[in-house]
Amino acid sequence: MLEMRIRAWVPDLPLPTRGRGGRVAERCYFCASFLLSLRFSMTRPTVFIFALLVGLTACSPSSPPLEPGVWTGTLTPMNHPDLHQPVTYDVQSSNGALSIALVGPGGQAVPTRSVQLDPDTLFFTFDEPEEQVPLDCALVRDADELAGRCTDASGKWARFTMRPPKSR
Repeated sequence: MLEMRIRAWVPDLPLPTRGRGGRVAERCYFCASFLLSLRFSMTRPTVFIFALLVGLTACSPSSPPLEPGVWTGTLTPMNHPDLHQPVTYDVQSSNGALSIALVGPGGQAVPTRSVQLDPDTLFFTFDEPEEQVPLDCALVRDADELAGRCTDASGKWARFTMRPPKSR
């Protein structure tokens, strides 16, 4: 409904969609809602320029992309909070698409799928090697490190951390 009202008011304004994008999409949608409330106080060209400037600044990613290479980290199961298993992440980028392979303590590489990097959160899914249960992961950027949970359908989780490759 809001998108239709904005399109009727400023037909050429590109609008973001609400999706798994999270914060960025919500922030952009908020900007569009705010602009709609200004429609009676500004002329169309002024609003269009203002919308363009706000949209570009609010929707542009503020965090750097993931650096390709071997990232290191740990895996901590929910039922063993003192156990920190070493994990490496082989991060690759091809034509703007990220791919990540997790390598656990046993050395077995596990491919991930649905890899998506939002400005401050890395999302991906992989199948737990022993039980072949899909785990959905959301790791949030905190300074140089990414950390968060990978959760299965029943709510069981493990905490994962990722630290970037060491400088050469």
